[in-house]
Amino acid sequence: MTRKLSPHILYSYRGSLGRPPVCKLVDASVETIIETRQRVGPQCLLVVRWETQQQPLDDPVQRARDWFGRHNDTLWRLRGLRPLVVEGYNEIGDGQAGLYAQFERERMDLLHSIGLYACVGNWSVGVPDIPAWATYQGLVESMKAGDTLGLHEYWIDESDLNNRWHVRRWSVPDIANRYPWLRDVPKVVTECGRDRVENHGQAGWRHTCNRERFMQDLREVDEVYSADPSVLGACVFTIGEIRNPQWRPFDCNDLWPQVVAEQAPAEQAPVEQEAPALTGHALTGPERPLPVGVRLAFPLPGARVSQPFKGAAHKGVDFASPQWGDYLSWHGTPVTAAWPGIATVVRSALNYGIYAYTKSPEGDCLYAHLADALVQNNEHVVTGQRIGYVGYTGNCEPVGARGTHLHFGWRPQPYVMETGARGYIDPLPLMD
Repeated sequence: MTRKLSPHILYSYRGSLGRPPVCKLVDASVETIIETRQRVGPQCLLVVRWETQQQPLDDPVQRARDWFGRHNDTLWRLRGLRPLVVEGYNEIGDGQAGLYAQFERERMDLLHSIGLYACVGNWSVGVPDIPAWATYQGLVESMKAGDTLGLHEYWIDESDLNNRWHVRRWSVPDIANRYPWLRDVPKVVTECGRDRVENHGQAGWRHTCNRERFMQDLREVDEVYSADPSVLGACVFTIGEIRNPQWRPFDCNDLWPQVVAEQAPAEQAPVEQEAPALTGHALTGPERPLPVGVRLAFPLPGARVSQPFKGAAHKGVDFASPQWGDYLSWHGTPVTAAWPGIATVVRSALNYGIYAYTKSPEGDCLYAHLADALVQNNEHVVTGQRIGYVGYTGNCEPVGARGTHLHFGWRPQPYVMETGARGYIDPLPLMD
């Protein structure tokens, strides 16, 4: 019986998945991810990735915030599907190790700020090399319970399964002895299979063996990973909708029913996941009166309400210039904090554009479409402090200066997510 073999799914897969320890989904819709959670059960660790053609690291912190901004709406919808981790970039080389460590640290912190977790790393075979692991020590040591380390591991043929540089490379003595902190870090082999490695072999098992031989490969590699308690699962590349001809030699769709038939019974959740203590969010919460004494300050004095709260249709209140024709002079007006909390700032060209959250035990404030933010991540903000300036970044209608406004949202604790408004309520009755 196999214990660690797990599916790597492109887009979607209609066949049986059984009860794997891990299930990786690439470019899947939210609906597919939700359906997959139902199919694999509550214990399976879901790994989610969106393929990124360009992976710039020129400004790694800002690039991480851009990544977070692009996926923000989807990330919020995934919070109810834990245990779940989210990948970022893929197969970054050692030449950019320092920049990539900064990118992954910022991305991981942003995910923590909304109660999600990261699968960091996801390097190709042999990466990081021995010296480069030192660059990632701070990243690994800052991981929370719920985060995982992702690695790709491929072998050339059946004899290569015993090559520890290609399979379970963190156990190579030169690495294990030098970096003992790697030993117990929860790991997911986010891709594995037969491939061309170090100029040997061919890309895809269908070029080098038949189905029966590759199935034996998988049984043998499962034994290797099952002997290491730090390995949560090994995702075999690939099943699902193989749209790119490049990946057809890796196609495992026709043998996956046999993998499922040989699965060992599910034991327990692969990793305990609880929301981060300082910045996490409850998934749902019972109805309760608002905390006594919560009175929100007006975040944009003198503004008019240009669009009211409409529940799921509009989860906040839009504040704009007192007179419709004043939009040009209103651009850049200071926005002030309505309630104290710990700040998270995202700079994106999409959705909410440049926006800031402030989080507190009583609830969270959202300030969106800012021209610029004046607070920093993890800064303690007090009521009345300047958050940023009114702008029209992100998706504003109409686009440009005429779309200048502040989108303000208030979400009290504990969150009641079932309303369709993600826990947000109308803040106007609470404003002085």
